[in-house]
Amino acid sequence: MARTALTAQSANTTAGSTGQTTNPPAGSTTPVGQRAFTAGSFRHRENTGYDVSGSLGAGAVQPPVLYVPATGFLDYIALRVDLVTTGASPALSADGPWNLFTDFTLQEPNGQPIVQLPTGYNAYLMNKYGGYRGSINDPKQWRTYVTPAAGTAGTTSFLLYVPVTVAIRDALGALPNQASNAQFQFRMNLAPFATIFTGTITACTYRIRAWVGSWLQPAAQSLGQSQATEPPAMDSTQFWTQVTLPLVAGQNYVEHQRKGLYMRQFIYVYRDVSVVRQESQVFPIATLELDGNPLDIVDDFVWQNQISERYGYGWNILGANTVDTAGGQDAGVRPYDFAHDFDGTVGFETRKLWMYTLTTTRLRLLGTAAAAGSITIITNDVSIPGNELQNG
Repeated sequence: MARTALTAQSANTTAGSTGQTTNPPAGSTTPVGQRAFTAGSFRHRENTGYDVSGSLGAGAVQPPVLYVPATGFLDYIALRVDLVTTGASPALSADGPWNLFTDFTLQEPNGQPIVQLPTGYNAYLMNKYGGYRGSINDPKQWRTYVTPAAGTAGTTSFLLYVPVTVAIRDALGALPNQASNAQFQFRMNLAPFATIFTGTITACTYRIRAWVGSWLQPAAQSLGQSQATEPPAMDSTQFWTQVTLPLVAGQNYVEHQRKGLYMRQFIYVYRDVSVVRQESQVFPIATLELDGNPLDIVDDFVWQNQISERYGYGWNILGANTVDTAGGQDAGVRPYDFAHDFDGTVGFETRKLWMYTLTTTRLRLLGTAAAAGSITIITNDVSIPGNELQNG
């Protein structure tokens, strides 16, 4: 999907009445003859020392803030979660166990949110569709995902990443994290156990542990050459945010609220009035419109196939399907990316397909909903200092 958008983008021409330039001139911050940052750095990982546990109850729980240790350039945070239930017949809810988190926020030392998602389920989608982990991105397919059989009490375990680096090709987006008196902070709230599980549950305990991944500071000289000592386009920052808007039965014109940066990806999540993800809510034909011009008009059947092509997630629309299972697509969820230019799959991209927007850009999704409900637009965009796009 988005071939029309991406073709227009690569022409470096003006689109619409706003005078928007869809692909500003590219540049490079690494001088000729200088070794790239990733050639001299090492990816480092260590335990943050964060290890908290407690009990979930009928109300929300707020664990202590995670203050990220100062180590080089921040790459990611990894969170391990273990939930232990007791009771007669617990089973995961539709968005469980990811909806344990009712706030999932990573802040820079100055308080600026980098990742700000009000639900852990959307943090799960960020991991699954962000393209950060290589060939297997679905947390349900990882060795760390463990759940007891439905209707059986026991331990549910999972791992989620909080991404900072956009791609390990050149470490674009890794942020300086070298001052122990100015730390990144990760904040979370936890839901009542009845939100995560259904059935008869008498108690649920939690334990959360965290690791930090970093790029170490390289020396200024390496192997007789000048060595880049910081990631390219230093202080480039990717963001994950969301907004939820109402849908009416019939035709909808959904305005994207967040604009003005390089767009890397959108994830659309359709829900009914009961806030349940529903396939029946998805637009049968969706139009992505930029400044009044249709960029992509796509049948949902084709969209689902494209998800299989770019992510490898299956869906058998004609019979028994793999929706909401490990390696399958997700009910009511449609990712739309500009990050598949390296090998046709999402992630590790060269960034030539990113869509540049202005704050005045008008970006809309048009389509018909079968019933009233809502659509959440999860936006992954990137700020590049001076709008200097790095070409990888």
